[in-house]
Amino acid sequence: MTTGRADATATLLGDGRVLLAGGDNPSGLASAELYDPTSRSWSATGSMAAVHLRGVAALLQDGRVLVAGYAQAGDVYSPATGTWVPTGPMVDQYLLDSAAALLPNGRVLYAGGRYVCYYPPYCNDEDYASAELYTP
Repeated sequence: MTTGRADATATLLGDGRVLLAGGDNPSGLASAELYDPTSRSWSATGSMAAVHLRGVAALLQDGRVLVAGYAQAGDVYSPATGTWVPTGPMVDQYLLDSAAALLPNGRVLYAGGRYVCYYPPYCNDEDYASAELYTP
Protein backbone atom coordinates (compact mmCIF):
# COMPACT_ATOMS: atom_id res chain seq x y z
CA MET A 1 0.00 0.00 0.00
CA THR A 2 1.06 3.57 -0.47
CA THR A 3 -0.46 4.59 2.90
CA GLY A 4 -0.87 2.40 5.97
CA ARG A 5 -4.51 2.35 7.05
CA ALA A 6 -6.95 0.47 9.27
CA ASP A 7 -10.74 0.21 8.91
CA ALA A 8 -10.72 1.14 5.21
CA THR A 9 -13.25 -0.04 2.65
CA ALA A 10 -12.13 -2.50 -0.05
CA THR A 11 -14.12 -2.86 -3.27
CA LEU A 12 -13.45 -5.20 -6.19
CA LEU A 13 -13.86 -3.19 -9.40
CA GLY A 14 -15.16 -4.56 -12.69
CA ASP A 15 -11.67 -4.61 -14.22
CA GLY A 16 -10.24 -6.74 -11.40
CA ARG A 17 -8.49 -3.95 -9.49
CA VAL A 18 -9.33 -3.29 -5.83
CA LEU A 19 -10.23 0.18 -4.54
CA LEU A 20 -9.11 0.82 -0.96
CA ALA A 21 -10.65 4.00 0.47
CA GLY A 22 -10.69 5.94 3.73
CA GLY A 23 -9.82 4.39 7.03
CA ASP A 24 -7.68 5.42 9.96
CA ASN A 25 -3.95 6.26 10.36
CA PRO A 26 -4.25 7.27 13.32
CA SER A 27 -6.78 9.95 12.35
CA GLY A 28 -9.32 9.60 9.55
CA LEU A 29 -8.19 9.44 5.92
CA ALA A 30 -9.85 10.82 2.79
CA SER A 31 -7.24 9.25 0.50
CA ALA A 32 -7.74 6.19 -1.69
CA GLU A 33 -5.55 3.80 -3.63
CA LEU A 34 -5.84 1.00 -6.16
CA TYR A 35 -4.36 -2.49 -6.07
CA ASP A 36 -3.67 -4.14 -9.42
CA PRO A 37 -3.42 -7.93 -8.95
CA THR A 38 -1.90 -8.37 -12.42
CA SER A 39 1.14 -6.22 -11.63
CA ARG A 40 0.86 -6.82 -7.87
CA SER A 41 1.27 -3.10 -7.30
CA TRP A 42 -0.45 -0.23 -5.47
CA SER A 43 -1.05 3.27 -6.82
CA ALA A 44 -2.65 6.36 -5.34
CA THR A 45 -5.88 7.62 -6.87
CA GLY A 46 -8.06 10.67 -6.22
CA SER A 47 -9.04 11.64 -2.67
CA MET A 48 -12.58 11.82 -1.33
CA ALA A 49 -14.13 15.12 -0.29
CA ALA A 50 -14.65 13.75 3.25
CA VAL A 51 -12.99 11.41 5.70
CA HIS A 52 -14.83 8.07 5.85
CA LEU A 53 -13.54 6.47 9.03
CA ARG A 54 -14.93 2.94 9.43
CA GLY A 55 -17.22 3.62 6.47
CA VAL A 56 -18.86 1.22 4.03
CA ALA A 57 -18.72 0.85 0.25
CA ALA A 58 -21.08 -0.41 -2.43
CA LEU A 59 -20.26 -1.15 -6.07
CA LEU A 60 -22.96 0.55 -8.16
CA GLN A 61 -24.46 -1.07 -11.26
CA ASP A 62 -22.58 1.33 -13.56
CA GLY A 63 -19.19 0.36 -12.03
CA ARG A 64 -18.78 3.42 -9.80
CA VAL A 65 -18.32 3.01 -6.03
CA LEU A 66 -20.28 4.70 -3.24
CA VAL A 67 -18.41 5.19 0.05
CA ALA A 68 -20.39 6.48 3.02
CA GLY A 69 -20.15 6.80 6.77
CA TYR A 70 -18.72 9.20 9.32
CA ALA A 71 -19.38 12.25 7.14
CA GLN A 72 -22.14 14.66 6.19
CA ALA A 73 -22.29 13.12 2.71
CA GLY A 74 -21.07 10.09 0.80
CA ASP A 75 -18.52 10.11 -2.02
CA VAL A 76 -18.82 8.34 -5.39
CA TYR A 77 -15.67 7.10 -7.17
CA SER A 78 -15.39 6.77 -10.95
CA PRO A 79 -12.80 4.13 -11.96
CA ALA A 80 -12.80 5.61 -15.48
CA THR A 81 -11.53 9.01 -14.31
CA GLY A 82 -10.01 8.24 -10.89
CA THR A 83 -12.06 11.03 -9.32
CA TRP A 84 -14.61 11.35 -6.52
CA VAL A 85 -17.86 13.34 -6.41
CA PRO A 86 -19.68 14.02 -3.11
CA THR A 87 -23.33 12.97 -2.81
CA GLY A 88 -26.08 15.06 -1.27
CA PRO A 89 -26.33 15.27 2.52
CA MET A 90 -27.06 12.11 4.48
CA VAL A 91 -29.92 11.88 6.98
CA ASP A 92 -27.82 10.32 9.76
CA GLN A 93 -24.37 11.85 9.75
CA TYR A 94 -21.18 10.76 11.51
CA LEU A 95 -22.16 7.13 12.08
CA LEU A 96 -19.53 4.40 12.34
CA ASP A 97 -19.91 0.69 11.52
CA SER A 98 -22.99 1.01 9.29
CA ALA A 99 -23.91 -1.43 6.51
CA ALA A 100 -24.51 -0.86 2.80
CA ALA A 101 -26.11 -3.13 0.20
CA LEU A 102 -26.82 -2.68 -3.50
CA LEU A 103 -30.49 -3.39 -4.17
CA PRO A 104 -31.79 -4.99 -7.41
CA ASN A 105 -33.23 -1.61 -8.52
CA GLY A 106 -29.75 0.00 -8.40
CA ARG A 107 -30.30 1.95 -5.20
CA VAL A 108 -28.10 1.45 -2.12
CA LEU A 109 -29.54 0.71 1.31
CA TYR A 110 -27.44 2.35 4.04
CA ALA A 111 -28.49 1.16 7.49
CA GLY A 112 -27.65 1.03 11.16
CA GLY A 113 -24.44 2.19 12.68
CA ARG A 114 -23.11 3.64 15.86
CA TYR A 115 -22.62 7.20 16.98
CA VAL A 116 -19.51 7.36 19.15
CA CYS A 117 -19.37 10.13 21.73
CA TYR A 118 -15.98 11.80 21.98
CA TYR A 119 -17.04 14.38 24.57
CA PRO A 120 -18.62 12.71 27.62
CA PRO A 121 -20.55 13.69 29.71
CA TYR A 122 -22.12 15.87 26.99
CA CYS A 123 -23.28 12.88 24.96
CA ASN A 124 -23.46 9.07 25.02
CA ASP A 125 -22.52 6.31 22.57
CA GLU A 126 -25.66 5.24 20.72
CA ASP A 127 -26.63 2.45 18.31
CA TYR A 128 -28.86 3.65 15.49
CA ALA A 129 -31.80 1.70 14.06
CA SER A 130 -32.24 3.89 10.99
CA ALA A 131 -31.88 3.46 7.27
CA GLU A 132 -31.76 5.57 4.15
CA LEU A 133 -31.55 4.99 0.41
CA TYR A 134 -29.02 6.36 -2.05
CA THR A 135 -30.19 6.74 -5.63
CA PRO A 136 -27.38 7.09 -8.21
